[in-house]
Amino acid sequence: MNRINQDLIEQMASELQPVRPLKMRDGLLLVALAALVTVLLVEVFVGLWAGVLQGQASAFFMIANGLLLVLGIASATSVVTMASPRVGNRHDAPKWTMAMAGVLPVAALITLAAQQSEAELLVD
Repeated sequence: MNRINQDLIEQMASELQPVRPLKMRDGLLLVALAALVTVLLVEVFVGLWAGVLQGQASAFFMIANGLLLVLGIASATSVVTMASPRVGNRHDAPKWTMAMAGVLPVAALITLAAQQSEAELLVD
């Protein structure tokens, strides 16, 4: 039984080829390129909302989208870091991103709890 496992391991190992690990700089450049292409495609097919630059966006819009931007950056950084494994790497970014994403529902509950009338509650 032990010999069969050894043969299987040798067969699998003989097909392995070394690969170049992904550098942090290259990975982040790929992520930035993908984000730029996405924004350009949205602009071409749908159009971007100019209200952000004209001061028409609410504070909640800015907070929510800012948090989502930080969430995306932290997630991308974590993925690129994990694509180049090393002994002793720490991957704390997923913990922080989940905590940051939890800010949104907590803020929504606090906002709803602070309303005085039913009309304000329905609007929010």
